[in-house]
Amino acid sequence: MTLIFGRASIVFLIIILFSGCCYTSLSSNVVGLEKQGLSVLPANQITTPGGTVTYEIHIHGTKDPIKGEYVTISTTTKHDSITCTITPNNKAAPFIAKMTVHVSSSTKPGTYSITVVATSTSEKARTHSETVQLTVMPLITATIITTAQTTTFPTVSTPTVTTPPIITRTITPTYTITEMPDLPPFDFILQIIPSSVEVFRGDTAYYQVIIEYSAPEYYGTPIDVEVINLIPGMTWFHNSTGLYIFTNSDSPLGTHNFQVFGSALGVTHEADGTIPVTEVLPREEEQRLREEEQPLREEETRKPEEEERRAEEEERDRMDEETSTLFAKLRLSLIDPAFLVGLLTITAAITSLALAYQTKRAKFDREKTRLEETEEAIEKAQEERGCTKSPGTIAYIIIAVVAIILSIYLIS
Repeated sequence: MTLIFGRASIVFLIIILFSGCCYTSLSSNVVGLEKQGLSVLPANQITTPGGTVTYEIHIHGTKDPIKGEYVTISTTTKHDSITCTITPNNKAAPFIAKMTVHVSSSTKPGTYSITVVATSTSEKARTHSETVQLTVMPLITATIITTAQTTTFPTVSTPTVTTPPIITRTITPTYTITEMPDLPPFDFILQIIPSSVEVFRGDTAYYQVIIEYSAPEYYGTPIDVEVINLIPGMTWFHNSTGLYIFTNSDSPLGTHNFQVFGSALGVTHEADGTIPVTEVLPREEEQRLREEEQPLREEETRKPEEEERRAEEEERDRMDEETSTLFAKLRLSLIDPAFLVGLLTITAAITSLALAYQTKRAKFDREKTRLEETEEAIEKAQEERGCTKSPGTIAYIIIAVVAIILSIYLIS
């Protein structure tokens, strides 16, 4: 049996194989979004179920907070059918690691996200992460049939019978193909951030080159970057970490304009930038300025502390004054004549109630002795005792309250 493809399917296969080779060979030139400490190239890869692709993981060293630290790399995906292998995954920055992604044959077509996490192993551990895309395309399908068959019937061979005419039937080969969906027109946006960087003579200006593609399918497309109109003596360098413009000790002072051009697949865009060049201060002048600024910095640091201390003292004085006023009012209320008259009146009333209670108590005792023989007299005595018990209890409570108030007054 023979596998027969149409001419269109063969051309389509050649295109996919060629695009895969291009991604592998040009991955080091891809320009992506600037990531502090970590970038993964390319941003998108295309494969089919059962296929394998590779990415480059760049752990940066220039202007990077994890330079010189040992970094561990790990990955996370939401699908068990996609596995990743990273070598090396524990090394001192900067370095480049290779991530191999294996797609099982059971993976459904679609776009999947892979998050790469770089963690430094120093005391101040930092973590950087970046997410890339993996597009799984469906396999091209074909119908397998045999070659054109010729059937001859009937088959009669005798010397006495004439052979009937031969009837031939040809089976035409057929096939089916699956094509990729149409993509939107290719385009991108080019930016440099910041647009202006001031440097001293002989220093280097650093800019981030930002590329935004018109569609996710174009992520990872190589962009050729070129810088023009720099003044003589200045040079430039561009890689995945950004754009560097070098000045020298003879570079003219002032603000100089330049243009950055990006080109890919016939599309070109421009971004404008400036680089102000200033004179380096002499060492003596720089030291003098630092000495003059030192008292100002100390004064700015000391002012908040003094204001906070002054506020605390004012609050403490206010609370002391309120406490003194409260105690003074309490003492005045205790020696007020009206208060003393009221206190004496209450004392006289309590004494009167106590005397009345004692009188009734004596009377009750006499009646109890006299009427002890009859039950009615006992019940009556009990009722009278109940009536007089309550005022007596109240009298004792009032006497205790008056005694407490007099004790407080005498102590103060």
